[in-house]
Amino acid sequence: ALAFKRCMALTALFVLPVNAIMFIMAPEIIFVLLGPAWEKVIVPFRLLSVGMFFRTGYKFSDTLAKAKGAVYHVALRHGLYGAMVLGGAWLALPYGLSGVATAVVGALIVYFFLMTDLSVRITGVSWVELLKSQKPAILSTGTIILITWLLVSILRGRNYTAISILGIVTTVDFVFLVIFYRFLPIGITGEDGAWLAKTIQSLLRSQFGNQGENSLDKRPSQK
Repeated sequence: ALAFKRCMALTALFVLPVNAIMFIMAPEIIFVLLGPAWEKVIVPFRLLSVGMFFRTGYKFSDTLAKAKGAVYHVALRHGLYGAMVLGGAWLALPYGLSGVATAVVGALIVYFFLMTDLSVRITGVSWVELLKSQKPAILSTGTIILITWLLVSILRGRNYTAISILGIVTTVDFVFLVIFYRFLPIGITGEDGAWLAKTIQSLLRSQFGNQGENSLDKRPSQK
C-alpha cells in the first residue's frame, strides 16, 4: 500500500510539471524538433501530452495487479481499453487527427481510473489518501504553469526564436524545480518527496563512501 501510494505521488511530482511545460510550449517544441511545416500537429501534440501522467501512472497499477495475481481483472480492463481506443478513434475520424487524439487520451484516462480503482481495492489505500498524496505535485505544477505561461508570453511578444524560448523557459523551470524540491522538501514535495531525497542521499553517500574506502585500501602501506 505504501509503495503504491508513494509511486503515484512521486510520478505526479515529476511528470505533471513536464506535462504542463509540454502543453504550453507545444509550438516551440514542434518547430524546433520537426520544423514549421508540422504546425498542424501542435494541437494533437498538446492533447497527447495531457495523457503522459495517466499513461505512466497506470503502469504501476498494471504491475501491482499482476504481482497480486489479479490477471483476469487486468485482462478485462485491457479489453475495455482496447475497445475504447478503437471505437473512439473510429468515431472521431471525421474530426481529423485532433479528434482521434482526443478519443485516445479519453480512453487512456478512463483506463487509468479503472486500473487505479483496482489497485485501491487490492492495497486498501483509500481514494482520499491517494488524492492527498498528489497535493505537492498539484502545487508545484500550478506554479510551473504560472512561470512558464508568463515567460512564454513575454518572450513570444518580443519575437524571440522558438529555440531561444525553449532554452530559456526550460532552464528557468528546471532551476525552479531543483531549488524548491531541494530546499523545501516537506512543504513542496511532501513526505514522499522527502523520503526520495533521503534515499538518494543515502545511496550516494554509500556509493562514494565505498569508493573512498576502496581507494584507501589500495594505497601502499607506509611504515
